Amino acid sequence: MRETRDFASRTTDLIGSRGGPNVSALGSLSIAMKTTSSLDKYPARQHAQRVAHALDVEHGLIYLPGEQTVNWPDSDQPRAFRQLRYFLYLSGCQESDCFVTYDIASDKLILWLAPIDPRKVVWTGRGSTTQEALEKYDIDEARFAPSLEHFIKKWASNNAGFIYLLHPDNTLAKGYPDRIDSEHLRPAMDACRVVKDSHEISLVRKANQISALAHEQVLRKLRSFKNEAQVEAEILDVCIAHGAKHQAYEIIAG
Repeated sequence: MRETRDFASRTTDLIGSRGGPNVSALGSLSIAMKTTSSLDKYPARQHAQRVAHALDVEHGLIYLPGEQTVNWPDSDQPRAFRQLRYFLYLSGCQESDCFVTYDIASDKLILWLAPIDPRKVVWTGRGSTTQEALEKYDIDEARFAPSLEHFIKKWASNNAGFIYLLHPDNTLAKGYPDRIDSEHLRPAMDACRVVKDSHEISLVRKANQISALAHEQVLRKLRSFKNEAQVEAEILDVCIAHGAKHQAYEIIAG
Protein backbone atom coordinates (compact mmCIF):
# COMPACT_ATOMS: atom_id res chain seq x y z
CA MET A 1 0.00 0.00 0.00
CA ARG A 2 2.89 2.35 0.69
CA GLU A 3 4.08 2.04 -2.93
CA THR A 4 0.57 2.87 -4.17
CA ARG A 5 0.35 5.98 -1.97
CA ASP A 6 3.87 7.08 -2.98
CA PHE A 7 3.00 6.73 -6.69
CA ALA A 8 -0.22 8.72 -6.21
CA SER A 9 1.72 11.43 -4.38
CA ARG A 10 4.34 11.67 -7.14
CA THR A 11 1.62 11.78 -9.80
CA THR A 12 -0.10 14.66 -7.98
CA ASP A 13 3.21 16.50 -7.81
CA LEU A 14 3.62 16.22 -11.59
CA ILE A 15 0.05 17.04 -12.58
CA GLY A 16 -0.55 19.84 -10.11
CA SER A 17 -3.51 20.62 -7.90
CA ARG A 18 -5.65 22.03 -10.74
CA GLY A 19 -5.09 19.26 -13.27
CA GLY A 20 -2.45 21.08 -15.34
CA PRO A 21 1.24 20.12 -15.61
CA ASN A 22 3.53 21.17 -12.78
CA VAL A 23 6.27 22.76 -14.93
CA SER A 24 8.85 22.98 -12.15
CA ALA A 25 8.43 19.28 -11.37
CA LEU A 26 8.56 18.27 -15.04
CA GLY A 27 11.79 20.19 -15.48
CA SER A 28 13.60 17.75 -13.21
CA LEU A 29 11.91 14.62 -14.60
CA SER A 30 14.10 12.30 -16.64
CA ILE A 31 13.16 8.97 -18.22
CA ALA A 32 15.97 7.06 -19.91
CA MET A 33 16.55 3.54 -21.23
CA LYS A 34 19.79 1.88 -20.25
CA THR A 35 21.25 -0.76 -22.55
CA THR A 36 23.55 -3.60 -21.59
CA SER A 37 25.38 -3.52 -24.92
CA SER A 38 26.52 -0.83 -27.34
CA LEU A 39 23.87 0.50 -29.71
CA ASP A 40 24.20 -0.29 -33.41
CA LYS A 41 24.49 3.30 -34.57
CA TYR A 42 23.72 4.51 -38.06
CA PRO A 43 27.17 5.42 -39.53
CA ALA A 44 26.57 9.16 -39.86
CA ARG A 45 30.21 10.24 -39.44
CA GLN A 46 31.34 7.82 -42.12
CA HIS A 47 28.70 9.24 -44.45
CA ALA A 48 29.77 12.82 -43.72
CA GLN A 49 33.38 11.94 -44.50
CA ARG A 50 32.35 10.29 -47.77
CA VAL A 51 30.38 13.39 -48.80
CA ALA A 52 33.34 15.65 -47.97
CA HIS A 53 35.57 13.41 -50.09
CA ALA A 54 33.07 13.63 -52.97
CA LEU A 55 33.05 17.43 -52.68
CA ASP A 56 36.86 17.27 -53.04
CA VAL A 57 37.52 20.24 -50.73
CA GLU A 58 39.60 20.61 -47.56
CA HIS A 59 37.56 23.39 -45.95
CA GLY A 60 33.86 24.12 -45.69
CA LEU A 61 30.73 23.61 -43.63
CA ILE A 62 27.91 21.29 -44.68
CA TYR A 63 24.54 22.45 -43.34
CA LEU A 64 21.31 20.47 -43.57
CA PRO A 65 17.93 20.99 -41.88
CA GLY A 66 15.74 18.07 -40.89
CA GLU A 67 11.97 17.84 -41.27
CA GLN A 68 10.20 20.57 -39.34
CA THR A 69 6.94 20.19 -37.44
CA VAL A 70 4.02 21.49 -39.54
CA ASN A 71 0.40 21.42 -38.41
CA TRP A 72 -2.46 20.57 -40.70
CA PRO A 73 -4.30 23.70 -41.91
CA ASP A 74 -6.82 24.97 -39.33
CA SER A 75 -5.71 22.31 -36.86
CA ASP A 76 -3.54 21.93 -33.78
CA GLN A 77 -2.37 18.48 -34.94
CA PRO A 78 0.90 17.98 -36.88
CA ARG A 79 1.17 16.28 -40.21
CA ALA A 80 2.61 12.77 -40.23
CA PHE A 81 6.36 12.99 -39.69
CA ARG A 82 8.85 11.63 -42.21
CA GLN A 83 12.47 12.61 -41.94
CA LEU A 84 14.19 14.30 -44.88
CA ARG A 85 16.34 11.77 -46.75
CA TYR A 86 19.53 13.79 -47.05
CA PHE A 87 19.44 14.93 -43.43
CA LEU A 88 18.91 11.33 -42.31
CA TYR A 89 21.89 10.18 -44.38
CA LEU A 90 24.17 12.64 -42.60
CA SER A 91 22.78 12.28 -39.07
CA GLY A 92 20.86 9.03 -38.54
CA CYS A 93 18.39 11.15 -36.54
CA GLN A 94 14.64 10.48 -36.76
CA GLU A 95 13.58 13.47 -34.63
CA SER A 96 11.76 16.55 -35.90
CA ASP A 97 12.96 20.17 -35.89
CA CYS A 98 16.66 19.26 -35.92
CA PHE A 99 19.66 20.35 -38.00
CA VAL A 100 23.10 18.93 -38.73
CA THR A 101 26.43 20.60 -39.55
CA TYR A 102 29.72 19.05 -40.59
CA ASP A 103 32.97 21.01 -40.46
CA ILE A 104 35.12 19.44 -43.17
CA ALA A 105 38.48 20.71 -41.94
CA SER A 106 38.00 19.62 -38.33
CA ASP A 107 36.00 16.48 -39.22
CA LYS A 108 33.34 17.48 -36.67
CA LEU A 109 29.70 16.43 -36.98
CA ILE A 110 27.24 18.33 -34.78
CA LEU A 111 23.55 17.50 -34.35
CA TRP A 112 21.37 20.46 -33.42
CA LEU A 113 18.35 19.36 -31.40
CA ALA A 114 14.92 20.88 -30.93
CA PRO A 115 14.72 22.72 -27.59
CA ILE A 116 12.75 20.99 -24.85
CA ASP A 117 9.69 22.86 -23.56
CA PRO A 118 8.74 21.44 -20.12
CA ARG A 119 5.21 22.81 -20.49
CA LYS A 120 4.55 20.53 -23.50
CA VAL A 121 6.40 17.40 -22.42
CA VAL A 122 3.44 15.90 -20.56
CA TRP A 123 1.23 16.25 -23.66
CA THR A 124 3.51 15.66 -26.64
CA GLY A 125 6.66 14.12 -25.18
CA ARG A 126 10.09 15.47 -26.00
CA GLY A 127 13.09 14.88 -28.20
CA SER A 128 16.53 13.83 -27.03
CA THR A 129 18.70 15.68 -24.58
CA THR A 130 22.28 16.37 -25.69
CA GLN A 131 23.57 13.44 -23.64
CA GLU A 132 20.95 11.06 -25.01
CA ALA A 133 21.75 12.17 -28.57
CA LEU A 134 25.46 11.41 -28.06
CA GLU A 135 24.54 7.92 -26.88
CA LYS A 136 22.09 7.23 -29.73
CA TYR A 137 23.70 8.85 -32.76
CA ASP A 138 27.10 8.63 -34.43
CA ILE A 139 28.01 12.29 -33.91
CA ASP A 140 30.81 14.30 -32.30
CA GLU A 141 28.65 16.79 -30.45
CA ALA A 142 25.01 17.63 -29.73
CA ARG A 143 23.66 21.12 -29.08
CA PHE A 144 20.25 22.78 -29.06
CA ALA A 145 19.11 24.50 -32.25
CA PRO A 146 18.53 28.06 -30.93
CA SER A 147 22.31 28.58 -30.87
CA LEU A 148 22.79 27.38 -34.46
CA GLU A 149 22.56 30.78 -36.15
CA HIS A 150 25.29 32.21 -33.91
CA PHE A 151 27.44 29.15 -34.61
CA ILE A 152 27.17 29.54 -38.39
CA LYS A 153 27.98 33.25 -38.28
CA LYS A 154 30.98 32.60 -36.05
CA TRP A 155 32.14 29.78 -38.31
CA ALA A 156 31.87 32.00 -41.40
CA SER A 157 33.93 34.72 -39.69
CA ASN A 158 36.72 32.41 -38.53
CA ASN A 159 37.02 29.73 -41.22
CA ALA A 160 37.82 29.43 -44.90
CA GLY A 161 35.63 27.64 -47.40
CA PHE A 162 32.00 27.65 -48.43
CA ILE A 163 28.82 26.79 -46.55
CA TYR A 164 27.38 23.90 -48.55
CA LEU A 165 23.59 23.76 -48.84
CA LEU A 166 21.17 21.36 -50.50
CA HIS A 167 18.87 24.21 -51.55
CA PRO A 168 19.52 27.98 -51.81
CA ASP A 169 16.94 28.82 -49.14
CA ASN A 170 18.40 26.39 -46.55
CA THR A 171 20.53 28.91 -44.73
CA LEU A 172 20.68 30.85 -41.50
CA ALA A 173 23.85 32.71 -42.50
CA LYS A 174 22.12 35.34 -44.61
CA GLY A 175 24.93 37.84 -44.02
CA TYR A 176 27.39 35.79 -46.08
CA PRO A 177 25.87 35.37 -49.57
CA ASP A 178 29.33 35.10 -51.18
CA ARG A 179 30.12 32.10 -48.96
CA ILE A 180 27.07 30.02 -49.95
CA ASP A 181 27.37 27.06 -52.33
CA SER A 182 24.07 25.38 -53.20
CA GLU A 183 25.22 23.65 -56.39
CA HIS A 184 27.68 20.95 -55.39
CA LEU A 185 26.30 19.31 -52.23
CA ARG A 186 23.40 17.42 -53.78
CA PRO A 187 25.44 15.81 -56.61
CA ALA A 188 28.06 14.78 -54.04
CA MET A 189 25.45 13.27 -51.71
CA ASP A 190 23.64 11.55 -54.57
CA ALA A 191 26.89 9.89 -55.64
CA CYS A 192 27.51 8.70 -52.07
CA ARG A 193 23.98 7.45 -51.46
CA VAL A 194 24.09 5.21 -54.53
CA VAL A 195 26.76 3.04 -52.87
CA LYS A 196 25.36 1.29 -49.78
CA ASP A 197 27.54 0.39 -46.82
CA SER A 198 27.12 -2.75 -44.72
CA HIS A 199 24.83 -1.02 -42.21
CA GLU A 200 22.49 0.24 -44.93
CA ILE A 201 22.47 -3.17 -46.62
CA SER A 202 21.46 -4.78 -43.33
CA LEU A 203 18.58 -2.29 -43.00
CA VAL A 204 17.40 -3.01 -46.56
CA ARG A 205 17.51 -6.76 -45.86
CA LYS A 206 15.55 -6.31 -42.63
CA ALA A 207 12.90 -4.24 -44.42
CA ASN A 208 12.63 -6.89 -47.14
CA GLN A 209 12.21 -9.65 -44.54
CA ILE A 210 9.38 -7.77 -42.84
CA SER A 211 7.70 -6.95 -46.15
CA ALA A 212 7.94 -10.57 -47.28
CA LEU A 213 6.43 -11.77 -44.00
CA ALA A 214 3.54 -9.33 -44.37
CA HIS A 215 2.79 -10.51 -47.91
CA GLU A 216 2.98 -14.15 -46.81
CA GLN A 217 0.41 -13.47 -44.11
CA VAL A 218 -1.89 -11.82 -46.65
CA LEU A 219 -1.68 -14.85 -48.93
CA ARG A 220 -2.42 -17.22 -46.02
CA LYS A 221 -5.55 -15.28 -45.08
CA LEU A 222 -6.65 -14.16 -48.54
CA ARG A 223 -9.66 -16.51 -48.77
CA SER A 224 -11.05 -15.21 -45.49
CA PHE A 225 -10.77 -11.51 -46.38
CA LYS A 226 -13.95 -9.67 -47.34
CA ASN A 227 -12.39 -6.53 -48.80
CA GLU A 228 -9.08 -4.81 -49.60
CA ALA A 229 -9.17 -2.85 -46.36
CA GLN A 230 -8.43 -6.10 -44.55
CA VAL A 231 -5.42 -6.64 -46.82
CA GLU A 232 -4.07 -3.22 -45.90
CA ALA A 233 -4.76 -3.82 -42.22
CA GLU A 234 -2.90 -7.15 -42.28
CA ILE A 235 0.18 -5.63 -43.92
CA LEU A 236 0.25 -2.77 -41.43
CA ASP A 237 -0.30 -5.13 -38.52
CA VAL A 238 2.67 -7.34 -39.43
CA CYS A 239 4.99 -4.43 -40.26
CA ILE A 240 4.26 -2.45 -37.09
CA ALA A 241 4.47 -5.56 -34.92
CA HIS A 242 7.98 -6.18 -36.30
CA GLY A 243 9.20 -2.64 -35.70
CA ALA A 244 8.52 -1.08 -39.11
CA LYS A 245 6.03 1.65 -38.22
CA HIS A 246 6.19 3.57 -41.51
CA GLN A 247 5.74 2.45 -45.11
CA ALA A 248 8.23 3.64 -47.72
CA TYR A 249 5.39 3.57 -50.26
CA GLU A 250 1.61 3.58 -49.91
CA ILE A 251 0.06 0.12 -49.74
CA ILE A 252 -1.74 -0.68 -53.00
CA ALA A 253 -4.88 -1.91 -51.24
CA GLY A 254 -7.54 -0.39 -49.06
